[in-house]
This record gives sequence, structure tokens and C-alpha cells, in this order.
Amino acid sequence: MILMYLVLKNIKKDYKYGKEKQKVLRGINLSFERGEFVSILGESGCGKSTLMNIIGGMDSDYDGDVIVNGKNLREVNLDNHRKLEIGFIFQNFNLIPHLSVLDNVVIALEMSSSSKKKEKAKELLIDLGLKDHLDKRPNQLSGGQKQRVAIARALANDPEIILADEPTGSLDQKTSEQIIKILKEIAESGKLVITVTHSPKVASNGTRIVKMADGLITEDQVISEKYKALEDDIILKPKSLSFLKSIHLAFNNMKLNFKRNILVALGSSIGILSVVLMFSIGDGVKRYINEQIEASMDPDLIQVTKDNPEGNKNDGYHFLEKSWFTQDDVDKIMSIDNVERIKKVITYNMSTNIVLNDKNITPMVLTTAFDGMLILSDDEKKMLPGKNEILISDSIAKKLLDNDNYED
Repeated sequence: MILMYLVLKNIKKDYKYGKEKQKVLRGINLSFERGEFVSILGESGCGKSTLMNIIGGMDSDYDGDVIVNGKNLREVNLDNHRKLEIGFIFQNFNLIPHLSVLDNVVIALEMSSSSKKKEKAKELLIDLGLKDHLDKRPNQLSGGQKQRVAIARALANDPEIILADEPTGSLDQKTSEQIIKILKEIAESGKLVITVTHSPKVASNGTRIVKMADGLITEDQVISEKYKALEDDIILKPKSLSFLKSIHLAFNNMKLNFKRNILVALGSSIGILSVVLMFSIGDGVKRYINEQIEASMDPDLIQVTKDNPEGNKNDGYHFLEKSWFTQDDVDKIMSIDNVERIKKVITYNMSTNIVLNDKNITPMVLTTAFDGMLILSDDEKKMLPGKNEILISDSIAKKLLDNDNYED
């Protein structure tokens, strides 16, 4: 009985959009052996990349089972699976821009127990024709060179499965042929190479074509004999990126973008200080307003009211002299404990119109007064209006008489 290295059993996957579900994979059953160069062929949206993510351990929310080398992915450490079993090659390369070509490969080896990491990384890059580009940054490379770096990084930990998602999608025809040739050589070395593509021409370079449509396998065609798999030589033990290495990478990134980072930090500081300042000003204004309100609403001030016993009648200025509070009322209030003083205030609710011939004027009227407002001399009191008289201002007189003889 031949033990298949990778087995997919009834893989189903749905994406949820609110209450609705969209079926992406509808029951995928496939088996792969090392030494195969498999092309998964299909149009965009058929589920190719989703299937690759599940095989690579980047998506664990699915139904069914993925068996790798006899172990179910649901029962293994997915971090270790991604580090050692899988090598990823992306269409957009996903290289770290502030690291050199060599360091982009070395960083993958930092998460393994491999010794002589730089030597191994150099060997891989030289084998892929990048001997003269080791110290360059990714932005100094062509598309094909970037993809070669990505392939070297994928091979760094010597994984048994290489997953390539549209590895030639952003490359010209000549460069694409070179990349396909490299992937074929990887399969010849005994690795399982699985590529996702929508190009039948690219797919025809492998040993097997799996066609997908609408989340289902529509055809599984072997087009050439698989290559012979080699026995495992070294098993690398996985480990996490060390703390010091993480600090080193972060420092290099900051150093590369020093000016930008300074500007970002300065802008963030100004923004934070502005927010703090606005909150402080707002809090100060709020406190001031509260103090003013509290000052104007003296809790020790009590208002006592008494209606006019004569109804709404009044006789002009003399209303203060005829207070509705009698002296007995005042004495009673003063006799209450803690009462210090009394101020008389009278408020009228009135609306007054002055009509002369066809002119109708609404003057301003004093509706609230206290006993200290109208302190008049005897001569001034003689000028106050008497019965059937009113006192008006010059401006009201001018409006009523059209400025003609208004003084009369």
C-alpha cells in the first residue's frame, strides 16, 4: 500500500456574509505524493487560493481533514507545520523591503535549528543565479529576481511541500519560463510542488493538472510520471524568532525609515498634545461656567413671593412705596434664624402699547424693580406722570409725531 504524503478528505469551506453563506469548497478529495509537480487550474473565484491556504495551515476554519505525512493538521502545531513542512511562494513576492536579499532568506532560517544560516542562504541564492545580488534591496531587483529570492526563502528550511500561488502572474513570458523551470527542478529533487494558476500553458509544464470550477474538482489528469522522492536527510527542529533578532530587525527597519519615523512620531505627538490641550481647555471652560452658575444661584438666597392684593392695579412709580409686604411680614421674616437682610423686589407681567392716531408703538417697559433703583429728588418726583399721564422717551415721541413738534 502506497502512503500518500498529502491527503485531502472531503474539504468544505463557506464564507459568511451576515446571515448568508457562500460555498467556496464543496467537498474536495485529493491525494498527492512527493516528486509531483501539480498545477491547480481554474478561473478566479473557483476556490484555488482557499484550498492552498488550508493546505498551508493558514486557514483552519473548514470541514474535512488534511493529512500530511500521516498526521491530521487538526492534531499538530500549525506554526511548526508552516515553518518546516511548507514553503510559500507568493505572486507579489512579499519580501521585506528594508532587508537585503541575503537577509530575506536568512530570516526564514532564524526560525529553525539550522546552523550556518548565512552559508546555507548564500548557497540557495547562488544556485538560483543571484550571486551578484546578495547585498541588494528588493526594490533594486527585477520581478524575476524577486521571485527567485522568494523561492530561495521558501526552500530555506528544506520543506517537503512548496505552495506557489500564481508564481508567474506578474512576470513576462521569458521570466515565467525560467521560474517554471526552477519549480520543475524542485519537484525533480523529490519535493511536492503545488502551484495555483489560471494559465493552461503554465499548468502544462507539470506532472499533473487538477482542474477546479465552482468549488469542485472537475478533472484530475496525470500528464507525466512523477519524479522520485528522496529519503529525508536532516530534520530541522522548529523554533521561534529570538527576542534579540526581533529587536535587531525592528531597529534596522527604524534606521532605514529614520526621517519618516521621526516625522510620524512628531506628528503623533502634536496630535496627542492637541487633544490633551483641547480637553484641558474644555474642562477649564466647563469648570468656569459651573462656578459662574453656582455663584449666581446662591443657595443661601431664598425668594418669598406675595400677590398684589389689589389685583393687577398699580399707580406707576409709587408701586415700590406701596409694598404688598407689610412691616409685620418683614418683621416675621427677619425673626427667622439666620436671616441677615431683606431686599424688596417687585415684578410686573405687562404688555404696553402706545396708540396715537394711526401710530402704534410698543415701548420697552421696566417689569422688575427693587427698592434701590428709584431714588429720586423732590424736584424729579414732581416731573413724574400723574393720573391719566404717561412718561415717554424722546425716541418714542419722535416716532409718534414724525419729528414735528415732538417736544410739545
